[in-house]
Amino acid sequence: QNENKTSTETIWITSPSTNEVLMFDTLAGNFKSFSLPTANSSPLGVATDPYTGQIWVAEGIGKIASIDPHNNFTISRANYLRMTYSKLPVW
Repeated sequence: QNENKTSTETIWITSPSTNEVLMFDTLAGNFKSFSLPTANSSPLGVATDPYTGQIWVAEGIGKIASIDPHNNFTISRANYLRMTYSKLPVW
């Protein structure tokens, strides 16, 4: 499990075995779970954008999902360009 504190009231945690991202409200002392739409995506990491509040989830299947806390926690697949640099060295 990976966790990320987004504010003094919220901690985000991934749960790869249940395919969920959990939001823990430290003030209320309870969890809210968000099931990712892709089956067996095995979320491994979570990060928050400090400017927009958007939640980014790294899935174990090589994809990225996002959770929008300002739009009723809508979950969507992140749109990004996939680039492969197979002939370039990796540092």
